[in-house]
Amino acid sequence: MTTGDEYIRHTFAILFDVPADLAADQAVTKDVLNAAVSRITELIEADARLQALLRQHGIEYGWEGGSWE
Repeated sequence: MTTGDEYIRHTFAILFDVPADLAADQAVTKDVLNAAVSRITELIEADARLQALLRQHGIEYGWEGGSWE
């Protein structure tokens, strides 16, 4: 996806297969999935070498809301 003349957007999906009995409890499912995504975000933001590499190459990153929101 092109976001303008300056950037090309690349995306990837992380899939969470939630057991049906857990998925039936939407509040718990949302809490668990949000916790997982929060931890992934924390790891990326805390990785100084990764941050330096991204800045070195002018790569920006961001997040979209999960499909369970």
